[in-house]
Amino acid sequence: MKSIKNIFKLSLMAAYAFSIASCGQHAHGDAEEHKAEGESHSDEIIFTASQAKEVGLKTEVVEPREFANVIKAGGQILSSAGDEHTVVATADGVVALADLALAEGSAVSAGHVMARISSDKLQEGDAVRKAKAEYVAAESDYRRAQTLAEGQIVSQKQLEQARLRYETARAAYAGLSSNISNSGISVPFGMSGYIKSMMVKSGDYVTVGTPLCVVAQSKRLRLRVDVPEQYVRQAKSVISANFTTSCADSVYSMSQLNGRVLSYGKSLYDNAAYLPVTFEFDNRGAFVAGSYADVWLIGQKCNNVISLPVCALTESLGLYYVYLKVKGEDDAYTKREVILGDSDGKRVEVVKGLRRGDVVVTEGAHQVRLAAMSGTIPEGHSHSH
Repeated sequence: MKSIKNIFKLSLMAAYAFSIASCGQHAHGDAEEHKAEGESHSDEIIFTASQAKEVGLKTEVVEPREFANVIKAGGQILSSAGDEHTVVATADGVVALADLALAEGSAVSAGHVMARISSDKLQEGDAVRKAKAEYVAAESDYRRAQTLAEGQIVSQKQLEQARLRYETARAAYAGLSSNISNSGISVPFGMSGYIKSMMVKSGDYVTVGTPLCVVAQSKRLRLRVDVPEQYVRQAKSVISANFTTSCADSVYSMSQLNGRVLSYGKSLYDNAAYLPVTFEFDNRGAFVAGSYADVWLIGQKCNNVISLPVCALTESLGLYYVYLKVKGEDDAYTKREVILGDSDGKRVEVVKGLRRGDVVVTEGAHQVRLAAMSGTIPEGHSHSH
């Protein structure tokens, strides 16, 4: 009887121990389940609809599309041929600028006087007076030779020499007299535009043909791109380009600026491993001839490439991230690392990290990043899971 009681007692103790163990295991399982659930949402970033509207947040659904092969290179903006005019001295003498405020960048009009050249106080004498004296003397000699030729007193050769001297002297005097003023010989601008460079200042002595200034219009500009040697084969397949400069506020494309490929270089620069590719485009932005540019040369297009606007990316410690909208949630976002490929300056290829149907923040990514860093949930927001 005593043994039966002991067996029963041991059975109760075993059942109790099993019950305690079961309860502990069940409680631990619930904790693990809640922990897993918490972890699945721990990386969510709360960004309300009102906040999104305030910062102008925009998204884009990931869909494979066309994307062109791209060559990243450097280039320089240059003036187009025929878009510049050099004003030169038409006589020897001392320069006096018509407007002392003339400087590089000044707007000018065709026909307006740029400078006056005077030589009346120089040892050689006044150029206009000398040209007029030569013209009068040559004319007199020619008239006399004509009369003498009729009487066969001078030969036909002497008559031709007198005529040639007269025509030369007349042309020289006409070229000077058309621009004579009380202050000297006026030198006008040949076309409207702006002064690109000034070569002289008031008081400088010049001779005939000396450059005084260069006037540019900049209606059309050129972009010369230096393509690295390793991309020489791909250079001939380039059909367009995107570019930006330090003075530009965005990336421009040739299609926006009525641009076209002008030429492909046939050989590398001397002592440099670069092949020139030249574009021509309308100057519709704040472009300055001579400035350097970052260029993305666009080649043949490929299909089914996942790409995003460059503004959708954020960077940290050399890694790139995007922010995705959580499916089924109106105000929840999550951060995801992506591996990038080529970029055309406006969009960038995403090699790894995204798939079709993902909704990515394209504008306002920086604000979402700040919200993630703050770690705070906006007031009045209840986000239950």
